[in-house]
Amino acid sequence: MDALPHLGPRLLALAEAVIPARTAADIGCDHAQLAAYLVGRGICPRVIATEVAPHLVTTARNYVAGLGLADRLELRCGSGLVPLAEGEASTVVIGGMGGRTIAQILRDAGNKVKSYDRLVLQPMTDIGELRRWLHENGFACLDERAVTEGRHLYQAMVVEPRESANGLSLELSRLLELLGWEIGPVLLWQRPAEALTLINQLEARRRELLEQTARAHSSRCLIQRRNRWQRELAALKDLREAID
Repeated sequence: MDALPHLGPRLLALAEAVIPARTAADIGCDHAQLAAYLVGRGICPRVIATEVAPHLVTTARNYVAGLGLADRLELRCGSGLVPLAEGEASTVVIGGMGGRTIAQILRDAGNKVKSYDRLVLQPMTDIGELRRWLHENGFACLDERAVTEGRHLYQAMVVEPRESANGLSLELSRLLELLGWEIGPVLLWQRPAEALTLINQLEARRRELLEQTARAHSSRCLIQRRNRWQRELAALKDLREAID
């Protein structure tokens, strides 16, 4: 058997959020490193891993066979949650794709998506759109993590199909809405150090945009964008002061 994979912070955050001792599914598994880690370390007795392209499934299957885990790790080909039966897994992990794509996968699954106990989601982009979709469709966020790997900061969300019991103040709701829900309230409440790292990154990006456009022709559209970035910087400052 080849050595079990060593996970970096991004995938490790997903592994730590899986419900232990129950079946998990990794949607869009790439080389199936996360799935192999879950069964190889005894976290899950069985994992179903999927990929959309047949050649990717073949590559992952060969990797899993080399680890001697084929009896506990099943590879399937298909898009989104289509390869997964209703209630077949306790935890469903979806990462490595945009938040808009993840929301579409969940939307396309219809009622089936609520047959799984937990979703562990790690969008690469458009996290605010995904967070808003989850809120509007009856999913509660139980935990969030923001971890750094290389030069990138990744956010992971642990959600379950039930209404959220977290009441937001009007002021916090206003700030998060203004920022497009790029930051989640659970991260602010439970992991302030990680939230501050994310706030720093978001502030740096807004300042970079303002500097890049400082000498550009001030069209009406550009002025509106610059005003929005200034409002977002003010909102980020208020969030920083609230958790400092």
